[in-house]
Amino acid sequence: MKINPLLIAFTLAIAPYTFTQKIKAKNISVNINPIDKSIGLEEEGLKKLHLKDNHGAIKDYTEALKLNPKNVDALFGRAYSKWELKDYEGAHSDFNKILKTEPDKIHLYTLHNLSLLNFKTKNFKEGIEVTTKLISQNFQLLNSYTNRGLYKEKLGDAKGACADYRKGSENGNDIATLRVKESCETNVFKEFEKNTKNNMLMNRAREKYALGDSKGSCEDYQVAKSNGYIPPKKHRLFYKIFTNPYCFFRTL
Repeated sequence: MKINPLLIAFTLAIAPYTFTQKIKAKNISVNINPIDKSIGLEEEGLKKLHLKDNHGAIKDYTEALKLNPKNVDALFGRAYSKWELKDYEGAHSDFNKILKTEPDKIHLYTLHNLSLLNFKTKNFKEGIEVTTKLISQNFQLLNSYTNRGLYKEKLGDAKGACADYRKGSENGNDIATLRVKESCETNVFKEFEKNTKNNMLMNRAREKYALGDSKGSCEDYQVAKSNGYIPPKKHRLFYKIFTNPYCFFRTL
């Protein structure tokens, strides 16, 4: 078995429950031709979705979209069903198709779900973009600032994350209030900033290694190490014996 020199199971900075729940599939004010034959199939898909027959719902929604690729209700329902089946990439694709199908409309529910889904699919930059759109529309401010703070933290932007956590706290989010206290006060911020950067570097190192970029992976590890990164206690011996010499030669 091939040994990963960066053998660490990276976890989310904060448990996903911080994010608000996805909004259930429902009709979202769409003007579709009344003789559109896709509507019947879309309605059948919605019935199956409510019965938790997500496979059947996806089949009906897909057939509806063959008849009318612009039926955004069918796209929304199919995205939701895919999410229920943990097909996060498929759900992400369908939600984005809604935005491309009607670029002149502001689809708040779609953006809301994308702001949550991007965390699961590790599209952190897009997560910031869509959550920023929600904030600009004053939508779900109780959670949107906090969620955007999480994305910024994952990208190593400690100052930006704390700015959003403070906004989230002002809007009554308890998680944001806790984050401010634990990470953003003057006496703890420097440590938070260092750890945030190192977590981003180590996450990126792991992704590079998975793509076969051993040198790039080790370069990120060495930068994190020079910034004070200390491996988890249970992995320190492994790092000492394998990772450090491995990455020393990879970065020569």
